[in-house]
Amino acid sequence: MTARIVSVIIPVFNGERHLGEALASLEEEPGFQLDIVIVDDGSTDRSLDIVSEISRRDRRLRIISGQHRGVAAARNIGVQAAQGEFVTFLDCDDVCPRGRIARQLGKLLANPDVAYVVGHTLLFEQLDDAQRPSPGSRSASMLLPTLHSALFRKEVFSQFGLFDEELAFSEDLDFFFRLAEHDEPMLVEAEIASLYRRHDGNMTRNGRAIRVSTLEVLNKSITRRRAIGRRKPLNLFFVQHQEAEILFNRPPTDHARERLKTGI
Repeated sequence: MTARIVSVIIPVFNGERHLGEALASLEEEPGFQLDIVIVDDGSTDRSLDIVSEISRRDRRLRIISGQHRGVAAARNIGVQAAQGEFVTFLDCDDVCPRGRIARQLGKLLANPDVAYVVGHTLLFEQLDDAQRPSPGSRSASMLLPTLHSALFRKEVFSQFGLFDEELAFSEDLDFFFRLAEHDEPMLVEAEIASLYRRHDGNMTRNGRAIRVSTLEVLNKSITRRRAIGRRKPLNLFFVQHQEAEILFNRPPTDHARERLKTGI
């Protein structure tokens, strides 16, 4: 039986600090093979050199480089170049949990009517060798609209379009809204599917910009729903995403620190 191909799209812009760790987390298991598409978005650091060096010993990697256009455009380039029938994502500063892709692929193969499967995101500051939060560091687990917590059938992008390149932020949220507006069947799993590193360079540290872009995404969704006459509420799995950013972007009070530790 021919192994299934899963394409992993990794947009890179000046990601030299954590890029090697992100690529090292992509383990292949029996039953599928990885098509790793690196889209360098005009990096000015050593990112492209790092990827080129790794690609000499890891033939799964393909590199596409171009001018800086933003993360939405980089992801779109990657999706269009994807060779797999299944697509997932990984940001260059994050980590793919061991066994995540194989687990989610098994669920999609067992449920042919399901368009995508999404799991929980673990936000972390530091991880140990077992991919658990290091003692004393902050962490929180919740359902978030992170693309690297989901595995999609590739035809989803043909049916509902690519990422909105007019959005500087929240293009992932906008994409999940579009799927929800059409009631695309999905599976939500209880397992951790994304290890989301929180650090000073995160784009989502810009709280005001994120709030503005979220309102823009909501407005776009309302406009689309009005156009098709939809009155039925959306089935949204990611209702905690704003809370996650608030907790990580403010100095934790005792109450917030406890919530971060427990993930409640």
